[in-house]
Amino acid sequence: MRTKKWLAIWLSLILVFSLVLTACDEFEEEGDGTEAVPVESSGDPLPTEEDVSAQEPAVDPTAVVSGGGEAGGQAEWLFMMYLDADDEVLEKDIFTDLNEAERVGSTDQLSIVAQIDRYEGGFDGDGDWTSAKRFYLTQDADLKSIASPELDDLGEVNMADGQTLVDFVTWAVANYPAKHYALIMSDHGMGWPGGYFDPAPGGSGPDDVLLAQDFGDGMWLMELDKALADIRQQTGIEQFDLIGFDACLMGHLEVTTAMANHAQVMVASQELEPGLGWAYADFLIKLAFDTQIDGVQLGKDIVEAYIVKDQLIVDDSARAEFAAENLQNSSATASQAAKELEYDITLSAVDLTQNANLLAALDELVYALGQADQNWVAETRAYAQAYENAFDENLPSGYIDLVNFAQILVDDNRDDQVSQTAQSLIDTVQSMVLAEKHGKGRPGSNGISIYFPVYDMYTMGDNLDFNIIAAPFTDVSQWDEYLAYHFDNQSPDGGEWGSLNLWQSEDGSSGGRAGAKKVTIEPLTLSSDTASAGAPVTIQTTIQGQVAYIYYFLGKLSDDETRLSVEDMDYIDAGVTKQIGGVFMPDWEDNNGELPIEIETDFDPIVFAVDDGSSVTPALFMPEEYGEEASTYTLEGIYQFADGSPERYANLFFRDGELQKVIGYMNDDGAGAPRQITPQPGDQFVILNEGYDLKEDASEEMYSERGAVLTFGSQNFTWQELPAEPGFYVVGIIAEDFDGNQYAEFEVVEVK
Repeated sequence: MRTKKWLAIWLSLILVFSLVLTACDEFEEEGDGTEAVPVESSGDPLPTEEDVSAQEPAVDPTAVVSGGGEAGGQAEWLFMMYLDADDEVLEKDIFTDLNEAERVGSTDQLSIVAQIDRYEGGFDGDGDWTSAKRFYLTQDADLKSIASPELDDLGEVNMADGQTLVDFVTWAVANYPAKHYALIMSDHGMGWPGGYFDPAPGGSGPDDVLLAQDFGDGMWLMELDKALADIRQQTGIEQFDLIGFDACLMGHLEVTTAMANHAQVMVASQELEPGLGWAYADFLIKLAFDTQIDGVQLGKDIVEAYIVKDQLIVDDSARAEFAAENLQNSSATASQAAKELEYDITLSAVDLTQNANLLAALDELVYALGQADQNWVAETRAYAQAYENAFDENLPSGYIDLVNFAQILVDDNRDDQVSQTAQSLIDTVQSMVLAEKHGKGRPGSNGISIYFPVYDMYTMGDNLDFNIIAAPFTDVSQWDEYLAYHFDNQSPDGGEWGSLNLWQSEDGSSGGRAGAKKVTIEPLTLSSDTASAGAPVTIQTTIQGQVAYIYYFLGKLSDDETRLSVEDMDYIDAGVTKQIGGVFMPDWEDNNGELPIEIETDFDPIVFAVDDGSSVTPALFMPEEYGEEASTYTLEGIYQFADGSPERYANLFFRDGELQKVIGYMNDDGAGAPRQITPQPGDQFVILNEGYDLKEDASEEMYSERGAVLTFGSQNFTWQELPAEPGFYVVGIIAEDFDGNQYAEFEVVEVK
């Protein structure tokens, strides 16, 4: 969940500066030291290279191309890999995945084919070719070069074009016919919009949708749906046995619904995926040894092997190189490496034959929610397990776990009909999910997400063209109609769904939106107007209203009082914390906003800094998640690649005081398909300093400017506390309602 919404508090800051100019403070506490617990996994270890070599001999690819099988017959399985590696962040990772699959290679009953499009200017291994090529995979143990027969060099193709996918799959099916078909697609994912972008040739593509204007051409969900329909029509495939998305954020109900016509099983992640991707060698060797397994078992094998059986984890030499470049512990064992990578992963295999049942259960819940208090629904959305935001990091994520959302409704037990239909939905999802794993950092993950934005995201360009892009879902579900009702009081039949009219605000302060009931904060009371080491200032206030989260804010005024630099922001502990479905949430015990919330917290004159091994630089660490174990923070900046690839907006994620991962985004505002970046020695990260321009003639109220440069080397980045410099600071308390709107009060403290 994102918490940074500077514009929402600007007016409150103006009121402070119109009275006095000064400033001060910091409340953020360092991570609690809790240790990541790896997900449970079982199964046999990956077979040795001798085992791999002992499999049935691979079929002659030239014979297969001309005839389909050794004697012109059908193999049991055709495993197709659509690898859009035309990206500086993903190229090496996807290239390595292809090499992992090559460690197994094809047999007379398993044909493995791949189309991979590489990037110009990124990873330079294996000849640094940059076109799109097709391969028939044969067994080879080398993870750094492709030894399989190259069947075609297509030149530069647009992997974001659905027709490119159609061409690949129809070619593969025609030349390698089989009884069972699996299609795996690798690249950036965005969730319900789809993903699979290609900067060469680039452009916005033929689809007239808002996201194409912002992010460039992508294989949007409705386009993917049509491409798969065309493939089935042209090949005669009734359904794929399995479709898998080795990409971020694709585990959505919107996606399962689009795939339900085309496949029996879908494998995808609700959250971002680590750069190493899926453990191809492990689940493919099982398929090679037993080609009688079905798509259900293959999906389970993919989930079971994820992370823990990856070649970059279980192969000692590959792990040593991978750990030296990517892990805190450069000499990590397999279990240590997996433990470090598993903290916030998700992956699930779902039975698409049950998708219609889930849509029916969702529609029943939607009708019940339409009769309920929409403020309560907004509260539930605010606390449900959320995933990385693909659209605007300044807003709460619109991607939430469907079951955890329903679990909170059931736990609250405020409405019998809602509780009954929510429990029915939970039961349906649990029967539909064949296999699921998640790390300790995503405890409320149950396998399927849904899009439920806040109002400010819902109103972006006609809800980001949700009804157009996700038409395979919105055409058969009442969810989009419910969102229109929840936010705008629009009923699909022109009548009223619910009994509570939230859309006629009495005072005009909130616009009557669900979850946006006005929050009031009393002026702050300070125990002193000065602070120093060992002499903190106590801050007190009273808040009333429907509050989701409360934050502490710290900014430092420049000597000439023309700029306010943001120094720190953190959650304020509610004192009482609820846990539902594994997810922690504050319990303000405010009786639905009717009782006042008394806040008392101390400001110690401390700021935070990042140490890259050669320098210590003050930096703004933003809180990422609330909870008793909320020890993940992000640092915002610009990632620069040592090899000269185009720089990319990114966030550094810190937990327990150390850098855990780097996430890069397509756009410079933190929007677009996110993906983990694997730092290389010499790569740099430019910290973005943020704050407010207080001059009366300022052209922009906020500023974001490049600051200190951090360099990746042999030492992992860590954070540490520093004494706050003497001067004037602004301390604030910010309350956030259930719709993501913020209300604030500020005062000024001098640090001596």
